[in-house]
Amino acid sequence: MTAVRAWVAQALTGNIVGEVTLAGSSSWSSRFGGGTFRAGISVGHLLTRDRTKIDWAAVSRVVSWCTGGRYTLVLTRGTTCLGEWLIMRHTETTTDGILQVEGMEWDGYPALRSLNDNYIYTGVDQITIARTLLQAAFVSYQPTMQITIPTATSGVARTMDYKSHSAYYGDLLDEISEPDDGFDWRVTQTLTWSGGAPTKVTRTIEFGYPAISRATQIVIDHDGPSARSGNCTAFDQGYDFRRAAQSVYGIGAGEGGKQKWVGLSDPTLTNQGYLITTKNVSFPGVKDIPTLTALTRGALAAAQILRDPAQATLLVEKIPAWPRVGDQVGIDVEPTYTLPTGREGTARLGDVSFSLTGSHTATVTVQAI
Repeated sequence: MTAVRAWVAQALTGNIVGEVTLAGSSSWSSRFGGGTFRAGISVGHLLTRDRTKIDWAAVSRVVSWCTGGRYTLVLTRGTTCLGEWLIMRHTETTTDGILQVEGMEWDGYPALRSLNDNYIYTGVDQITIARTLLQAAFVSYQPTMQITIPTATSGVARTMDYKSHSAYYGDLLDEISEPDDGFDWRVTQTLTWSGGAPTKVTRTIEFGYPAISRATQIVIDHDGPSARSGNCTAFDQGYDFRRAAQSVYGIGAGEGGKQKWVGLSDPTLTNQGYLITTKNVSFPGVKDIPTLTALTRGALAAAQILRDPAQATLLVEKIPAWPRVGDQVGIDVEPTYTLPTGREGTARLGDVSFSLTGSHTATVTVQAI
């Protein structure tokens, strides 16, 4: 079984400063909007050369690497980069030699910065706006931050009017990316290697319109009860009527008589005999009616899909590549128990998560969008 290794990188430059040893159980997730991690890092094993006492200089170095906001953890399996997570906090204790750390993916970082300028646009391409917002969120006032934000367009125009410090960059990115004609974005990583170890992590924003979607050879293969030939140990899906709404009301900016709102309906489910339900969704910063309409239309479309996103646990050694958010995967599930017809088709991944015991994992869990 190939071990997972953890490397520490400088948050601003991406330069790798060293390797740390994971201890105990840890959990890691990647998803649109940013996944999270919780892990233990061993320091109790750091001994002097004669191995008779603790190397306090080495311990201090590792503890300093776990300072929130200064460093990241980069995981690799072989030469595959599993992701990068910004360290946010750590706890120090006298009870054992394990430093507990936690943090998030870079995709969540724009939610930590309030607007430092006015953002007023009329009929500007949504990805052009997003590029400006991401540039400001990641690079403004910290010019040594290393991240590439490519130029791209979608052909979809947006209108926006926000004053400085009236919201967070994450709020504006959600507003323009989440409508039914929106787009996806992710921070991706590429590693530079030397002598069998990574020396630098290079970050690049990936845009996808209408979505990030990559073809892969991964197939979720479950061969039925007690079968051992497939790569899927568990496949779960369901239906949830709480998701449903015949009418959705999008509530925008303003109060009282100046409250902006949009109401949209789709009778498809009620025409099939389902009960009528309605839903209010709040977009308190949105003043532009076309944008509010697009956001509401997206919420209405989601309310017509009663099937919960499928989730599968896969054996790592039986899949051709490590799955990534945005991957298109096949589904081949034979009839079993409460899934009497099985399931065949494809799905796009919106969540990839896994747990480690020390430096090893046998499975990875993927969830469709």
